[in-house]
Amino acid sequence: MKETAFNPIQYLEKKSKMRENFIRKRFSNGVDVIRFYWFLGRTATIPVLGTFLIRPVFNLYNRYVDSNAVILPMEEIEKIIESSDQFFVDPCDCRLEYQRCDSPLYTCLRINTSARMRREETGKQGLTKENAMEIARNAHNHGLVMCLEECIQPYQFNICMCCSCCCIQHRFRYELGLKAFNSGPYLPDFDSERCVACGECRTHCGASAITLVQGRVQLDISRCLGCGICASACPEKAIEMKLDPERIRTEVEPGWIRLMLIRLFMYGYIFPMFFVFRIFAGSHQYKRNGAKPRNTDLAVNCP
Repeated sequence: MKETAFNPIQYLEKKSKMRENFIRKRFSNGVDVIRFYWFLGRTATIPVLGTFLIRPVFNLYNRYVDSNAVILPMEEIEKIIESSDQFFVDPCDCRLEYQRCDSPLYTCLRINTSARMRREETGKQGLTKENAMEIARNAHNHGLVMCLEECIQPYQFNICMCCSCCCIQHRFRYELGLKAFNSGPYLPDFDSERCVACGECRTHCGASAITLVQGRVQLDISRCLGCGICASACPEKAIEMKLDPERIRTEVEPGWIRLMLIRLFMYGYIFPMFFVFRIFAGSHQYKRNGAKPRNTDLAVNCP
């Protein structure tokens, strides 16, 4: 694969009052937002009704508003943490709601503006850069996929650490076949001389992108997330993450027309749908208030 320049810091946030207002609403309704989003995704798979009415809404929301995440290997996430100056950690709303695994819970790592906002809202000190790095490395060691999560592209506010069983973005893509959880710009490069076909990479791949055929590793590029979990799991160090220029995302900062349309879309359509959903489905936000660290969490995970 041809190498080219790539700087993960380019994805860091830009100032936006609109983004801050959206994040504040997301903070106060996180678990219910996850439930609502899953409801939209499930409904989008219903023939006719979902295809023509819900799926277009889902795709617009996913593309322009909430979850256009950039999945990166741990090395790139470390660079982003090093380049950030404020940190705060919250429990993962997906794992709070679905509780399908024992992965670390306090892994929703707020950075910069969103970390400042959470510190102001809670009155808590937050994390040091060293604490934030420990949390990220612990999550990576537990096989969680690292991604820089977007709010309104290209604004960034969060480093998300996703498991394959609870993360709704992962489930949208691999369970429901929806356009979500876009793969990152890296791909694993296998050294055939070092590889002993032990299968550890396949075992640890949450996207089921790796198979063994007649003692040789086969990679399904269409499923690969580019997270680097396989490279870290390989005992023979036979996998290196290589940048694929064709997978680098090229979003540009939205102009005022797109921002206006996004605002109309959110306040005129998404927010009313969300509040109606919560009236009929009830609220599970109490799960956030009662969240406790798991045995897999680090002591620094609770601010």
